[in-house]
Amino acid sequence: MQYRITIDPDSRAWGRRLHYQQSLDGNITLRGIIHGSENALGHSTFVFAQAELFWDLGDDSDKFRHGFRFDARIHNRSRPSLFSANYGALYEFNDAWHGRVAILNTRGFGGADNDISLQARALIAFRATQALSLNVEHYSQLGKLEHIAAWNE
Repeated sequence: MQYRITIDPDSRAWGRRLHYQQSLDGNITLRGIIHGSENALGHSTFVFAQAELFWDLGDDSDKFRHGFRFDARIHNRSRPSLFSANYGALYEFNDAWHGRVAILNTRGFGGADNDISLQARALIAFRATQALSLNVEHYSQLGKLEHIAAWNE
């Protein structure tokens, strides 16, 4: 179980998350997340609750690991709920270097915009010591599925 706290120094707003994760076997892991926030005036609010299922398609000893993650997120009343189906891959180059890519697609429910949104993410990481890792990450919002040229023609 993890309890995470964040602060935005500009607005003095706080965020809090509670994570619980349980492996069902060597390939299936479940995670639950509850996120809340507090503004500078001290007003607390529920932001979202999320359930995740991760299905690992690799073996622990493989240099190349990949799998699927399915997420269901319920927001407070101001935002739609979401469902995501994502693919991720990890490659261990050696003991110090690894790379990761992910393709994410998300669909909203209960709001004005129910189209599928696509994202791509990539990471290259170097483990300098047991306590220090240096990462370069790339996040790309590819946009709504209906606006991608191949589907929009």
